[in-house]
Amino acid sequence: MNKYSLDQCEQEKLHLSGAIQSHGTLLVVNSQNIITHVAKNITDFLPSSSNCQLSQVLPDPFLALTQPLEKKVGSRTIHSAVIEGKDGVALDLVISCNTLLQITLELIPHKPGPYLLSPLIPNTHKFLNSDNSVQEPQDLVQKIYELIKFDRILYYQFQDQGDGVVTAETESRTLPGSYLGLRFPASDVPKIARALYLTNPWRMISDALANNVEILSHDSTPPDLSFVDLRSVSPIHAAYLTNMGVRASLSFPIIVGDELWGLVACHNCQRYTPSLALLDKISLLVREHTKQLVEHQSKYRIQLIDGLMRRFMKIQQILSYQNDILTAWPQIGGWLAQEFAIDGAVIGHRDQFVHWGLGFEPDTLEIVDLWFIENNENIVWCGDFLRNQIPEFPLSQIAGMLAIKIKLRNGDWFRIYLCRQEYIHEVAWGGNPNKPVEYESDIGISPRRSFEKWVEKRFGQSRPWNTESRLLGLKLRELLIQNLQ
Repeated sequence: MNKYSLDQCEQEKLHLSGAIQSHGTLLVVNSQNIITHVAKNITDFLPSSSNCQLSQVLPDPFLALTQPLEKKVGSRTIHSAVIEGKDGVALDLVISCNTLLQITLELIPHKPGPYLLSPLIPNTHKFLNSDNSVQEPQDLVQKIYELIKFDRILYYQFQDQGDGVVTAETESRTLPGSYLGLRFPASDVPKIARALYLTNPWRMISDALANNVEILSHDSTPPDLSFVDLRSVSPIHAAYLTNMGVRASLSFPIIVGDELWGLVACHNCQRYTPSLALLDKISLLVREHTKQLVEHQSKYRIQLIDGLMRRFMKIQQILSYQNDILTAWPQIGGWLAQEFAIDGAVIGHRDQFVHWGLGFEPDTLEIVDLWFIENNENIVWCGDFLRNQIPEFPLSQIAGMLAIKIKLRNGDWFRIYLCRQEYIHEVAWGGNPNKPVEYESDIGISPRRSFEKWVEKRFGQSRPWNTESRLLGLKLRELLIQNLQ
């Protein structure tokens, strides 16, 4: 995907599409309870006697149901079979408050089932009480599959660079192929779509082939649909699903630390609209899994931090015995290699450098050192693809580094560079990541057509640095400050 095409996707205002999906209908009212927007298909769901027309006051049956809603951006309530629709069809109602503090009312035909609907859908991920165990992703997707019976359920985890990897999968026996272990480029889930996942409990697309329904109003201003699940499907995303052989799609966000950590994605080859109660139940399962995940990560981080003191005891002993970093450097280098899984290290003070193991060539070190001191604001920085991350980085035996700098009292910088050499490895993608789009005259850019396994052989990169490495780097800096000052 070229830069222009990426920008085109990112600038698509999904929440201001001015249209909805056809399996339900929509009303929007202002603070005076006047109907400002109405979906063009309103008469397909409500009888003419309902008086739900533009510029009319919202009828009393609807008005009474909006009263419990907290008038706060993102608040949402759902109601089961509370409206009698056209030809006596019972309708579920989802009420939400958008960023303009307008009230949106989504009406969807009620589907009876064994699950009870909770009165509130949280827009933040509040959790149930649970034990300390973390439900395995494979167990979660299997449970969801048994509930909803979609053809394929995927557990999709985002990586540091924005790409996503399928780490668990369940599919029907008749479905060919598998996405398990495959990586998908960051452009497959644009940033604007990720932002909407953060504010909604799920995203349901009942039929990617269906036409969207226009929202009518007396002016050209579209309503804000940020919290509306009926929000229309982007033509690019509809083509993406079609190319995957998917007609109905359902996604639940996994949110960790206010960031989109992953998705549970459900794909079906035929159009399908689950009941609101079933969506609510699955959302609860995913939120509970997320809670367990957050607790597990927090405990791991605490254990890691607690363990740092023990891990740094050896280097503290070395420094206290030698009382000088340069003198102790041969021993320190060996310890660093073990703890950081590095191939070499360099320490620098002013224009003097001392090496241990495999390190930068002199010309390369000069470029790296100048860049880190003058053009990088981080006190601890790591990268695994230096030729793409540092301007004018030459051909080198070193592909990745973790860099630490300390400003001394006299204004000089003390630097340490932990080096990793090239790690040639393969990455299995869901289709060619270098050709994620094609061009079609009707919608412009179109998603790639093939999602078959495509193996990329990566050169010029080191093994990636993980969170533990970064924490170790911060702790090492803290220890060095005590010794240098």
